[in-house]
Amino acid sequence: MKHFCVCIIVSVFLFIGGLFCANAQDMIILRDGNIIEAKVMEIHPSEIRYKRIDNLDGPMIIIPKDGVLSIRYKNGVVDIINASSVSTAGTAGNERNQTNVASSHNGQQSGAPTPLQIILNTLPAIPVAGNKLKFQFSGEKWTATVNGENFSAGTVEAEDTNTGSMLTLKQTHIWPGAVGKTAGRIAKIIPGGAAVGGALNAAGQVAGAAGAIEAAGPEIVLEYKAGPPAKLSLVKSASPAKSAPAAKSAPAAQATAATAAQSAAAANQTYKIGDRGPAGGIIFYDKGNNNGGWRYLEAAPEDLQSAWWGLYEKDVAGTGTAIGTGKKNTELIIAALNKKGEIGRAAQLCSAHTLNGYADWFLPSKDELNEMRKNLKKNNLGSFSNIIYWSSSQIGMRDAWIHHFGNDRKNNYNKLGYYETNAPSVRAIRAF
Repeated sequence: MKHFCVCIIVSVFLFIGGLFCANAQDMIILRDGNIIEAKVMEIHPSEIRYKRIDNLDGPMIIIPKDGVLSIRYKNGVVDIINASSVSTAGTAGNERNQTNVASSHNGQQSGAPTPLQIILNTLPAIPVAGNKLKFQFSGEKWTATVNGENFSAGTVEAEDTNTGSMLTLKQTHIWPGAVGKTAGRIAKIIPGGAAVGGALNAAGQVAGAAGAIEAAGPEIVLEYKAGPPAKLSLVKSASPAKSAPAAKSAPAAQATAATAAQSAAAANQTYKIGDRGPAGGIIFYDKGNNNGGWRYLEAAPEDLQSAWWGLYEKDVAGTGTAIGTGKKNTELIIAALNKKGEIGRAAQLCSAHTLNGYADWFLPSKDELNEMRKNLKKNNLGSFSNIIYWSSSQIGMRDAWIHHFGNDRKNNYNKLGYYETNAPSVRAIRAF
């Protein structure tokens, strides 16, 4: 681990330093670890405006200020925009608690986070069976929370890859109360599992007072891809070949069994509109056959975030509006975004999304978006708001189709918001 940390520190600073030396320009460091080569034009209370270094005569690009970690200007001056993202001592609330736990759950000090771990600690939580799993790293230690509550902790080892790193997490401690309550939530989403889920949740409430206990557990493997966009995903969770005797935990065992039962039940299941899909989303379209390798469309259970479509004054040839075109649209958009060097756009957010081990999400087409509103929003399903949502269907070089889920308005919207104030929201879907 020490060798890995040294390599990461050296490689990160050599890479960034090389960029600064080779290009006398401003560097915008995002909280997700990505870097934008730019000329910063204006900094406002809620946004930063810049021009791409390779297109200074091009349009002004706007990004939210809360997504920026720091700016290093071409004269070497560094402006910290969001200090809380890099200071473990100054992190508020639950994140501070995570760092303290990671340092003391086995009575040993873990050391300060490495540059890579600072990036990892700012990445979004990983959705798992309707729960939000968040990892916090500090030196050789890690702590995981589920829905903001301490869940498990242990030691971490990492190995560089061509695209980022593979992290192997070994569990040493669990919080039995959180384990029980999480197992209860998982059990409740399985048909007929309400009673079991209620019992597990009740057991978790009682066990919560016990705090952390020593318990070896499954070996967790995470994959970090530097992107853009940067992404941390759950690869597998398997019992280690050799480990200390694990603490007896009925809730944890039943949670594992519940997840396995859910996967088996989904394999040959048929669905109707409004059902929970195999990835944990909500079914909103049934084609009636498996032509093309898919029959159903399911929407993610919640919005990802607001974002711009990107590719202003860039034609993405081949995007369609019909049902069944969203996946191909998304692939075309991402190829164009990667070529142009844009990050954090709507299609990229969908492609990077993972839920319950499924990573095949995409930005819906215009007609797919319409089916979502018709079959979910109008029936109070899917937790949709009365706001504008992006489609993956382009109208022209400057606009793409949007759908207002409040008034059912469908029209064009500027890809980068030059004539609008707010970025539309993003809801990912998948086909199966």
